[in-house]
Amino acid sequence: MKKNNIKIIVYFISIIAVVGMILFTRQNIYKIADVFIEIEMCDSQAIVKLINENWEGITTYTDEQKKNLVANLGSEHAALGVESMRTICLALVNIMGIISVFILSARIFQLYRENRSNKAN
Repeated sequence: MKKNNIKIIVYFISIIAVVGMILFTRQNIYKIADVFIEIEMCDSQAIVKLINENWEGITTYTDEQKKNLVANLGSEHAALGVESMRTICLALVNIMGIISVFILSARIFQLYRENRSNKAN
């Protein structure tokens, strides 16, 4: 086999490796984000429970402010920051992966053209 053929095979293998790393990274980002979402939900539920149990003891806030605080600490609001962070991380991983695959593909195409021009000569 010629040297260019070996390089082309190595670049194909590296593209497969990049795709595998992207999938692995995406899976771990989902796992980490899920853990943080669970932590945020437990925190908000604990704070809501404390506020509800000590409703009369909290004198620095009015009842309306306490109701707003409890409403905003609900589980649907708890993990918005983590979800947006997860989305940003996934977008960055996808962009880096796409750029890597494009670079490797361009190099493969260049080696392929060199290989074809060498055969023609």
